[in-house]
Amino acid sequence: MKNCRFCGEPLNDEGLCPNNHEFKKMCINCAFLGETEADEDSGKRVLVCTNEENKRAALGKMMKLLEENGGGYSVKVLEIEPVPLKVETKKCGKWELSNDVKNAVLSMFK
Repeated sequence: MKNCRFCGEPLNDEGLCPNNHEFKKMCINCAFLGETEADEDSGKRVLVCTNEENKRAALGKMMKLLEENGGGYSVKVLEIEPVPLKVETKKCGKWELSNDVKNAVLSMFK
């Protein structure tokens, strides 16, 4: 292939496009991005991660800490919920492309 599959530009001698076609896998383009109810104080909706695998991992870490520092007690039930994302452009290993982003990219083709 002599031309870029994304923009049609001729590829250089190394087979690379002169245009940078890279996108970062981050919270704001992930399928697991969610929103909470509006914050009572600010009235703004907050972005959260809804990935169940991330939630289970966090719960496991919390349970381990509680077991280590339980002071003679054990926890039977612990319910957790996601906290607002601090950095929406953060990269995550559990990322999946959002259908909204996929559809937006598809709509760019002419």
